Amino acid sequence: MNNQPEPPLDALVLNEMQLLLAEKRTALATLRTGIAIFAFPLSVLSVLIATSKAYELREVMHWLVPLVLINLGLIALAVYLTTRALRKMWHYDRLIAEYKRTHARLAKLLARVQPRNPSVTSLQARWIYLIEHDDELDDPARARLAALLETNY
Repeated sequence: MNNQPEPPLDALVLNEMQLLLAEKRTALATLRTGIAIFAFPLSVLSVLIATSKAYELREVMHWLVPLVLINLGLIALAVYLTTRALRKMWHYDRLIAEYKRTHARLAKLLARVQPRNPSVTSLQARWIYLIEHDDELDDPARARLAALLETNY
């Protein structure tokens, strides 16, 4: 059992976790784009194969060669985007796991919130003080108020 005190979970750690999760969402969007780009050449080629009895290959070769080259380029782009997105996602997953390991409170807090609302991927907390007073504050009241506002939670 480790008896060392747990590092404080401050706003900087939460902001860094939010940044990592935003980067991971960007990688997921890149993956989605790569899959969508990959689907287009497959659709075009399947239409060409399905309608191949309606035309002579020699008569439409001047259209097919550029089309096949464009499709090959799109497939290469899709493979690049997909592999790049997967590598980035694995990288961010490792960083997030490291944050969870070093900040156990963050992992516990996310584990309590996510079963109730699975769409929650990050948490942020902020203290807001609203003070209403009718009269001018005297020195002891002002000192007490300053002490309350400087308290770290």
